[in-house]
Amino acid sequence: MKILALTHKGLEDIAQKEVFSILKKPAKSVDAGIVFEATEQEVVEFIYLTRVCVSVIKLLDDFYFTDLEYISKHISANAEYGTFGVKTARIGEHPFNSVDVSDAISSKIKGESKFVFRNPDITYFAYIVGNHLWFGIDFCGEDLGRRDYRVFLTNESIKGSLAAGLIEFSGYSEGQFLDPFCRDGIIAIEAANIDNNRSPHYYHKDKFLLNKLKEFSLAMELMLKIDKKQKIKTGDIFSTDVSFPHIQAGRKNAKLAGVLDSITLTKVDYDWIDIKFENESFMCIATHSPELGRTLAEPKLTKIYDTFFLRSSDILHKKGVIAVLTGRTFEIVKKSAEKNKFKLKSEREVYSGNVKYKMLLFSK
Repeated sequence: MKILALTHKGLEDIAQKEVFSILKKPAKSVDAGIVFEATEQEVVEFIYLTRVCVSVIKLLDDFYFTDLEYISKHISANAEYGTFGVKTARIGEHPFNSVDVSDAISSKIKGESKFVFRNPDITYFAYIVGNHLWFGIDFCGEDLGRRDYRVFLTNESIKGSLAAGLIEFSGYSEGQFLDPFCRDGIIAIEAANIDNNRSPHYYHKDKFLLNKLKEFSLAMELMLKIDKKQKIKTGDIFSTDVSFPHIQAGRKNAKLAGVLDSITLTKVDYDWIDIKFENESFMCIATHSPELGRTLAEPKLTKIYDTFFLRSSDILHKKGVIAVLTGRTFEIVKKSAEKNKFKLKSEREVYSGNVKYKMLLFSK
């Protein structure tokens, strides 16, 4: 079957690599997504193991349209049992909204099935980018990026899929890892999942919509089999923060994620990380940097970044990297890195919804 997997705009190439890593298959990049062929078993494996994708859909059709009436005329599907629902996601400006599209499609679904708003047996998904529509059956339900462990959040929380994307962008695979601006622990938790070869959806198995479909009756059995391949490690993942409430939130989220024993979360000021940790001990430092705000004006933020890179230069391995996720402050981050003799290896724009971020990768 043909599969459409949606991800963050800017992470399409990482999603392609993920398909090849999990299934040993190629994938074609589309706007904020990828398309590839997969069997039922491969679909289950990919959904359960994907870290950067937020939705996985069985493609029934895709075409270019001119208006809403054109969509209504060309959509066709048969729902032969139970109930069905329709949801729509759009990128771009249109003279209609997502509800209009969902209503137009629901009126075209044929068969004995009945339309419902909540908990349908089958959920159809329309994904629109510009004037291109992809249409199919949603296998996931909820946004996979909104991890189940994300309960204790801070003002600048990010999705687990975006945190995983930052780690994949850094190239981290093993060795000691540090996030010196912990916030709610999400980056460290995703790193621990990677280090432990553990699915980020470990506690989400029974919530996937594909469990309701007859052709996926063995999905749960397969996911439990995958779980046996995880290897719980300790001593590699560290996360620090100057705020004790942030450390508490990180610990609680890590416990909910089942990786608390794999992460060392400690209250440490970023100005003291070179005292807390040994020289050249980290292969990767990855973090969501502090942003401009009422309490963080540019001069203060510049001082934070200058200090962060200065202290990081001591504890980062000579072959290690620093990966930074930042918003409006990316120019300040780059200047501070350059001031402390770090080289910019790579950068890219990434979106989470309509929010634009920059991912920056530095080396010594």
